[in-house]
Amino acid sequence: RLVERQRRVSVEDWYGERLRVGVLSDTHLGSLYFMRKLLEAAYKTFKRESVDAILHCGDMTAGEKMYKGQEYELYAHGFDAQRDEVINTYPECDGVPTRFITGNHDLSYWKRTGADIGEAIAERRADMIYLGMEEHDLQLGGLRLRLSHPGKGTAYALCYSEDTRILTRDRSWQLISALEDSDAVATLNPETNRLEWQLPTARPTYDYSGPMIQVGGSPGYSYDLLVTPSHQMWVARPWGANNTGRRRSFSPPGFHFVRAEEITAGRQYKLQRWAHWDGTEEA
Repeated sequence: RLVERQRRVSVEDWYGERLRVGVLSDTHLGSLYFMRKLLEAAYKTFKRESVDAILHCGDMTAGEKMYKGQEYELYAHGFDAQRDEVINTYPECDGVPTRFITGNHDLSYWKRTGADIGEAIAERRADMIYLGMEEHDLQLGGLRLRLSHPGKGTAYALCYSEDTRILTRDRSWQLISALEDSDAVATLNPETNRLEWQLPTARPTYDYSGPMIQVGGSPGYSYDLLVTPSHQMWVARPWGANNTGRRRSFSPPGFHFVRAEEITAGRQYKLQRWAHWDGTEEA
């Protein structure tokens, strides 16, 4: 199924002169390092200060398989156990609901099984309102608040043109608009320099009208990219770029992310066009 990263803006009437909001995130219920006393103290403060809204910015639960050895750092193992831990023990606040989004730890279950722990919690806790995955804009009267749980950042514009083709594991090259949730796509792991197949985790769409930057596309180039200025490019400075007497080469460890608009400023960069791949070659 298609899951929107960010749902529609929530709009609520607010007529007070002052808005008092309680904000928290990364409680990680289910982890041995979860600080229950601090969470309970926060809600006591919210009650004492008579907050008008409570916002949780993601990672309410610890999730699972987030890193090697995490299973030894959990007291609640698995989707059901962590869901029930929140449902049964998460504090309440006298009629003020907790609005929340899910973060990368919460979404570890969705990525592996398609189960959304945020929805499961909200279904059984009337005082907890689920706003969606990773980001949500909430408007209270004339004030708009953004709940965000960034990992390595979220794009503000569509990065690729509609005729961009993506390499999939089972269906060869496909238009980006034709990708399905079941299509594992080729991705480069920048830490291992290996090609990996990853299932899509979200389909963010954004309205964008502005300049696009073309990289390659001219005769002699084996690639043709059309991206927004903010698109993150995986590039490296070639050795000897400022010395025409040296052979230009590059080393994978020298690669890093650069905004597309920065590589058009007259400096030369190398695009990585190869990676280690483990698999069976077929004709």
